[in-house]
Amino acid sequence: MPLVSVIVPVYNVSNYLVKCLESLVEQSLKDIEIILIDDGSTDDSGMLCDIYAQNDNRIRVIHKSNEGLSQARNDGIDFSSSPYIMFVDSDDWVDRQFCELPYKEAIENNADLVLFHFNKAIDNTIIPKNTNSITGLISEKEAIYFNINYAPASWLGLYKKALFNDIKFPSGKLFEDVGTTHKLIHEAKRICIVNKCLYNYRVSRPGSIMTDIYSLENPDFIEMRIKKIESIYNWGFKEYIQDDALSLLIKYGYKDEMMNGIYMIVSEMSRAFPEKLCMKRKIMLWLFKLSPDLFDAICICLGRRHKNGKTSYD
Repeated sequence: MPLVSVIVPVYNVSNYLVKCLESLVEQSLKDIEIILIDDGSTDDSGMLCDIYAQNDNRIRVIHKSNEGLSQARNDGIDFSSSPYIMFVDSDDWVDRQFCELPYKEAIENNADLVLFHFNKAIDNTIIPKNTNSITGLISEKEAIYFNINYAPASWLGLYKKALFNDIKFPSGKLFEDVGTTHKLIHEAKRICIVNKCLYNYRVSRPGSIMTDIYSLENPDFIEMRIKKIESIYNWGFKEYIQDDALSLLIKYGYKDEMMNGIYMIVSEMSRAFPEKLCMKRKIMLWLFKLSPDLFDAICICLGRRHKNGKTSYD
């Protein structure tokens, strides 16, 4: 049995896939399996996957019809045979110790989840980043803070496979990481972090889903964001979501039926409680407490309201 399963959803990334796969086959931890989910690619990506699989028996290729990134991740989990899971996007690449350092940390601390840091990259040039966290065990509160303020990406962790027994990526939805990674943190009993950048995230790639359809106006993003705020609020980490909750009301209005939960959260926020809010947000909260209708009118007058005046989940 391999120690770690690395799941790589692949879709039309032939110009970037070789760099990604080379970084995986050269991992310092050799006892891994690399699961390539060819999600209906129409370029040479599927062929490249097969070529690498012929040359490395640790690589398994699953060719399937296109069902989207969420389902590709879920399929990879189902096909995996290791006790630990990691994810890599096929247009990115990873450090040589991407698997080894989190795995060692998980074994030494009996951790269900190990987080780490990442670099941004433009083309093939890494933008170095300084990290200032510890290496070792952290609390759920610290992990939630990391998830909210750093990045909610699924590729920023090594996960015990058992975490996915009751948690799946939302099939058919974009921004699946936003809707899932905080749940995995909450499910984990012991969490560690590695104070090193182990992942290289390629930003602003032409043709990527991040630049083409991953707009912050996308209804999937709003839906995932709302559900995440409600969950984290119910878990007791209220101070981390207050700004995001208020910003949703500013942009979409409290009369939108999808904002019912957000309306209740903001209604329960004390005018004096939200220390993390900037002065402008505190003023908007004060206006909301004074009169929701006045708050709405001012948001519209200031041009803060979404152009359709409401969210749409059709």
